[in-house]
Amino acid sequence: MKAKFSLLAYAIGKRTTLDITKKNLQPPEGATAFYLRYTDENGKRHDDPLGNNFPHALAEVRRMEAAQEYEQKTGEKLPEKKTDLTSEESGNT
Repeated sequence: MKAKFSLLAYAIGKRTTLDITKKNLQPPEGATAFYLRYTDENGKRHDDPLGNNFPHALAEVRRMEAAQEYEQKTGEKLPEKKTDLTSEESGNT
C-alpha cells in the first residue's frame, strides 16, 4: 500500500494541512512547527516532527516521497540518511 504523505503546519492554536502538490508552496503565516503525517503498512498513523524550518521540512517530505517511489520500483529501500541540522557542518554550534 502506498503511503500518502502530508505536511502539517502548526501555528498558535491552529493546525493546517499544506497542499504539497503546489509549485510555489508557502508556509502559513505564524507557523512555528512542521510535521510529516503518514500511515504505515500496518495502518498506524504517524506524525513525525520536522522542526520549524519550512524549506528543510518540505525537503524531507520530498525525500520520503522519492524513497517510497524508489522502493516501489526496485523493491529495495534507500539507505537511511537523516541530516542533523544542528551539527557543526550547518554552522550551528
